[in-house]
Amino acid sequence: MQMVFRAMGTQSIVIEDAQPSQYALSSEKEAYTTMSQSAFLVLIQVLSKPILKKVAKYQTPYEIWSYLKQTYHVDNAFSFIHQMHALFGLSQTFPTTEPISDFLDRFKTEWERLYQLTGSSSSNSYRRTLRQFLDYDKAKRDFPLASLIKHYPNPVDNLTTKENLTYVG
Repeated sequence: MQMVFRAMGTQSIVIEDAQPSQYALSSEKEAYTTMSQSAFLVLIQVLSKPILKKVAKYQTPYEIWSYLKQTYHVDNAFSFIHQMHALFGLSQTFPTTEPISDFLDRFKTEWERLYQLTGSSSSNSYRRTLRQFLDYDKAKRDFPLASLIKHYPNPVDNLTTKENLTYVG
């Protein structure tokens, strides 16, 4: 979800409770209202009916986000290890009938989730160490390749011999 708000440019409104200053121009206040309403709409669209009933009393996207985080976000050793398993186990769950783009989308999602957990305020030394590893572009390049080698040995072998190949390149 954070990625959606980041892409919309509303992350600071939803997650950090950013507000326009009292000296903001009316056009800035209108832009804030529009962005806030857009974020609110996204939240309404993705929440299930039972959760919508619980958050109906909140007036801002930040209030809804805070409730959701306090109620549903779990950041403990189990959730961290579970997320590591989700990322590292992708090769076992890759159906060869689906397009590689679907697999890469799943990879990006699982990578981002693990990356977020390594940067949380409760991060201890092993999480920080893993985050340093995850910051290497070649690590991000090699993870999906290692997951795909079983299904596409020749193309993956050819790609891994390229020294300057990066995740984005």
